[in-house]
Parts: sequence; structure tokens; C-alpha cells
Amino acid sequence: MFRKRIKDFLYQLFFFRQFDPKAIRRLEKRIDAIGQNLGKYNDYAVLIKSLGYNYPSGGNNSSLDELIVIIRQEQDKYLSKIWPSAFRIFRPGKRLTDLPGFKVTNSIPMA
Repeated sequence: MFRKRIKDFLYQLFFFRQFDPKAIRRLEKRIDAIGQNLGKYNDYAVLIKSLGYNYPSGGNNSSLDELIVIIRQEQDKYLSKIWPSAFRIFRPGKRLTDLPGFKVTNSIPMA
């Protein structure tokens, strides 16, 4: 689900390139890297599901358990690449005007 939102956001950024092309392209690169890593994480999740591995019930072959541990380590590696960039871009309290290329030039004073 988050990967789809990343792709949607990436397509929407294209319309804002005219404001600050370099900054928007840098942001697009970061977002694209997040999407790529999410895709790799999902590929491993599909592999685990296709192997029919059961987490809570156990009863799995010990060699399959070892394989799943290795796959989960790879998933963790991709998550560790995703979180820092995702937090910088989508952290709580982030406003649209905080993104590169957006400047408030004419603010209306509030009484």
C-alpha cells in the first residue's frame, strides 16, 4: 500500500518541477529509492508466502526455518534503507511548504 502511495506521489511531483527543478529531482530520487527498496522487501514477503511458511504454528522443517531467517535479514536490510529517507520526507508535522521549491512570498497577516 505504501509503495503505491510512493508511486502516486512520484508522479505528482512531476508537475512541480517548474518551481525548482534541481530540488524536485533530488526529492524524486529519494522517493524512487524508497519505492525500489519497498519493492524488494515485498518480493521477499511474496517468496515467504509462496513457500507456505507458518510463523506461529511451527512444525516447519529446520532448513526452511534457516532460509526464512536469511530472507528476513534481507528484508530488514531494505527496511533500514527505507526508514531514514521516509522519515525525513514524511515525518509528522511536515508541511507542503517545507518541501524544496515551495516558498511563501505573500503571506497574509493574521489578526
